[in-house]
Amino acid sequence: MLTTINARRQSLRVLSLGLVGNTHTQEGVVIYSEYCSGNLTSRVYRGGGFTKDVLYLKGFRDIVNLSKTMPLDNLREGKAGLLDLPIISEMVERNMLENPVALFGLQHTATPDTAVLDYLLIPLEYISDS
Repeated sequence: MLTTINARRQSLRVLSLGLVGNTHTQEGVVIYSEYCSGNLTSRVYRGGGFTKDVLYLKGFRDIVNLSKTMPLDNLREGKAGLLDLPIISEMVERNMLENPVALFGLQHTATPDTAVLDYLLIPLEYISDS
């Protein structure tokens, strides 16, 4: 929802429609934001092994890995995929796009309270891309 709102603020309308790979990325960002807030349980109980769950988990895995190397703020810009992030970031830096509105943080901080969630992420490394 937040990326939809941010996309409507941009002159580049394609960000409202969605670029290639945006479902994978956007669902990954949603799950990652729940993870950062310590509120991941709603996703655990909703699971069931469906194809879209695999897509969401792959997106989450990719967002977790990316978060270790760079800020994720510009993924809120609109319905964009991970492959678009360098271009989106450059456009924000050049003031061609407005800075995205942030309603939640996208930075995970490990604490004793998040230790169980952090442990549960280990199997994500073994999800195949095929």
